[in-house]
Amino acid sequence: MRLPSAKSLFLAAIGVGALLIPTLAGSAESKVLRFAFQGELKTVDPYQINESFSLSVNGAVYEGLVRRGPDMKIEPSLATSWEVLDPLHWRFHLRKGVKFHEGQDFTADDVIFSAHRVLSPGSDLKGRITCGR
Repeated sequence: MRLPSAKSLFLAAIGVGALLIPTLAGSAESKVLRFAFQGELKTVDPYQINESFSLSVNGAVYEGLVRRGPDMKIEPSLATSWEVLDPLHWRFHLRKGVKFHEGQDFTADDVIFSAHRVLSPGSDLKGRITCGR
């Protein structure tokens, strides 16, 4: 028995997706998404735990200053650009018009708050950044 190639599996997945998109888009009722994973989601606090599955789920919810593109290169996200002033100081230019879900504007103060949260007691991500207080 010959197994399907990766290309044919990919094309089949696109076909199934194309069939599902009109169905999901046209429906106003809620749907349930179920999936299985060998671990469990430990927290939805993005600064609490440095664990792969929780970081992956939180990465789908929260947006950072930068992200990795398909080629794994760093690209803009909430920061539109940045400058390395010296090895310890970077200047980020923030995307304009970003609002939190409650309507408040996204500002540099929010970035500073988040950096301090990463460094706070109870954070498992302290090694990710250094920050003067």
